[in-house]
Amino acid sequence: MKHWYIKLVLFFLFLIILFALISYLKPVLNKKTCKNITKQEAIELTTNYPEVKEWLIKMEDLDQETIVKYDSINDKNHIMQVTEVHSDHYATYNWYKIDICTGEITSEFSK
Repeated sequence: MKHWYIKLVLFFLFLIILFALISYLKPVLNKKTCKNITKQEAIELTTNYPEVKEWLIKMEDLDQETIVKYDSINDKNHIMQVTEVHSDHYATYNWYKIDICTGEITSEFSK
């Protein structure tokens, strides 16, 4: 036990390195994989979204023209507009955000 303090210093050095390594690797290990949803996939997801699909069927039964329109993209969402087409205007049914990584859909107007 002549050099017990060296063992203690080495032990604390080991702990510091271990905590630094865990801090560095934690975000990497917890990072979710991103699906990178494309524009076309966003259109398909919106068209097949249950409330949109139901509305499109209803509009088709009424011979009402509709559009599922890709509007834009921001840092994490594709933005979609679902509309009725009239001779003199468009009537928006709803706006949808499609998460680029998860494909999760959020409607702008609650239903």
